[in-house]
Amino acid sequence: MQKKNIDKKHDIIESLVAELRLLGFGLIVGVPCSMLEGFISHPAVGKHLHYICATNEGEAVAIATGATLTGQKVIVFCQNSGLGNMVNPITSLTNIFKIPILYLISWRGMKRKSDAPQHEIMGQITPALLSLLNINLIYFPKQKKDIVNVIKGISLNYKNKVSTCLI
Repeated sequence: MQKKNIDKKHDIIESLVAELRLLGFGLIVGVPCSMLEGFISHPAVGKHLHYICATNEGEAVAIATGATLTGQKVIVFCQNSGLGNMVNPITSLTNIFKIPILYLISWRGMKRKSDAPQHEIMGQITPALLSLLNINLIYFPKQKKDIVNVIKGISLNYKNKVSTCLI
């Protein structure tokens, strides 16, 4: 049963990355998070996305902003605790100049999972914080068939110059 779930997640990631490539995403930048390890280390990511490891989340937003201004589409990844480090570059740079970024954020401290106590508060406020930052929230697809709607949402947000968080 465990292998079947891993294979299913592997297939979802592979399909999602293929669709993101079709949308023009070619760069992924961020701060490693063990919850995103399956995504970041997936062979499709290594094959199709140029990876830059940032030293902090604000730097990841800055790199992504610069790349976006050169015409690239970028994925910024981190855990939700890193949102605190991204508030200033998001509010004073990407939002002001309507620079859309796709964020891939792990959700530590979410209600349905037990986690370390230091993740509890950020886990509770993550959706509200994303909303305050004018970042549209889309949940990571649980099934391959959900990828179509995820991609439609990301594409529409980009056309409207609005950032998206895939959580």
